[in-house]
Amino acid sequence: MNERIIRVVIKELYHKHPGDDPLHCIYALVEYRSGKVSQRRYRRLSELPLSVRDFLTEEHYTSEHEWDQPGRLYRMHITEYKGV
Repeated sequence: MNERIIRVVIKELYHKHPGDDPLHCIYALVEYRSGKVSQRRYRRLSELPLSVRDFLTEEHYTSEHEWDQPGRLYRMHITEYKGV
């Protein structure tokens, strides 16, 4: 596991209207112990760097919630992970 990561926030955007693939994209915000913050966009969780995927465990799980605004095309599922 990468000890340099201290926090990861995964934001999954889903289309509100039915279609072939409801997942639009994933934003991964990664905070490092050095103070660096990185945010990148991915199409699937499997595209995340291995060091980030290894951090996404029950041990680091903090919270999750849905964010939806009327009139918008997407809804967002946000999951947060923090190091100990």
